Amino acid sequence: MARKKATEKKEEKTVKKAKEEKTVEKETSDKVESCVFGVWEVVVIALIAVVFGLLLGSFLVYNKYNNDKGKRKDNIDEIRRVYNSLLDDYYNNVSEEELVNGAIMGMIGSLDDPYALFLSKEDAQDFDEELKGYYNGLGVTIQITYNGQIIVVEVREGSPADKASIKVGDIITKMDSKAYNADNYLDMIYIINNSKIGEKREFELLRGNDIVNAVVTIDKVELDSVTSIIYDGADKKVGIIGINNFAANTYSQFLKIYKELEEAGVDSLVIDLRFNMGGYISSARDIASLFIEKGSVVYKTSDGKNIETIVSEKDKVIDMPVVLIINQYTASSAEIFAACLADNIGVDVVGVTSYGKGTVQKLMELSDGTYVKYTVYEWLTPKGEKINEVGVVPNYVVDLTEGKNTDDQLDKAVSIAINK
Repeated sequence: MARKKATEKKEEKTVKKAKEEKTVEKETSDKVESCVFGVWEVVVIALIAVVFGLLLGSFLVYNKYNNDKGKRKDNIDEIRRVYNSLLDDYYNNVSEEELVNGAIMGMIGSLDDPYALFLSKEDAQDFDEELKGYYNGLGVTIQITYNGQIIVVEVREGSPADKASIKVGDIITKMDSKAYNADNYLDMIYIINNSKIGEKREFELLRGNDIVNAVVTIDKVELDSVTSIIYDGADKKVGIIGINNFAANTYSQFLKIYKELEEAGVDSLVIDLRFNMGGYISSARDIASLFIEKGSVVYKTSDGKNIETIVSEKDKVIDMPVVLIINQYTASSAEIFAACLADNIGVDVVGVTSYGKGTVQKLMELSDGTYVKYTVYEWLTPKGEKINEVGVVPNYVVDLTEGKNTDDQLDKAVSIAINK
């Protein structure tokens, strides 16, 4: 009897539970039926959801930005506090410029970046001139003789010094009425380097036994980054082009020299990139584009998250066999150039594995004329391969024998070019 009651109670609970579930199903069904909206209502709700999402997203971004901004401000305030404290309380004299430069050098030095640099005004000026491809000056090369005289050993054709009729072998005795020799010639160079275009400098020169006066107007002097010679073989001519860096004017110099070699009837080219430590990527890209079809991949870049592909935007101009020479000092933009031609048109590369500098630096000029340089991304070959710490590997490995007077790398490159 007790068991029967228990069973009946259980069945009663089951029936009650079933009724409750049915009720829930009905209520849910009723709610579903009551939640049927018109098209415009759905659109309005969707718009509200989108706007709410945007507002929430903006709020979160704004919040993070302000938090980051606040943290940066606190850090800068801390640096400013130390800076002011040192100026006010340090027991000895303190140079404001040296404090600022020291702080910047400290930040750059804390980066795990072997190519990050802080350049002084003097170093920045030399670096800037090399990349621009010109400097403001006379256009002469001088040397100090054994007896302390300043002798002119080179006068660049078309330079301000050339126009003023300064000759190789002239000895500079005075500039602007002040006497100069081995003891103070650096002062003379400093004045010339800091002269503005159009300024005039008066020189007294000793030419043999004669005193000669020359007035030189300071102007831009172009630096040569491209040189060439012609190897005239029994059956073929090979144009040998040397590129010592990729400056802003390297493309125009290269194109001019190539046209001269073409008019001279060369059958092939050898491009010597040895000791070329790089320069402007844009310059290397433009010259490489002369050899490849428009739309071909010149190189790729990676910021650690995304890969960007850079393609040639120029029409192919040069259609003759090319051989490249590289060595362990071929780096950066020069490696981009070599990898581009190797991947796209299969040029032969002679020499030894290049340096392996596959990162690109941003150059930031500061208000006092100093520069900061730091890495912003890594570049890859057209096939997507790394160059950093790897280098470009030649398909003809030729090392130079120490103490040997012949250039085996150049000889091998010319031999390959002749047989193409």
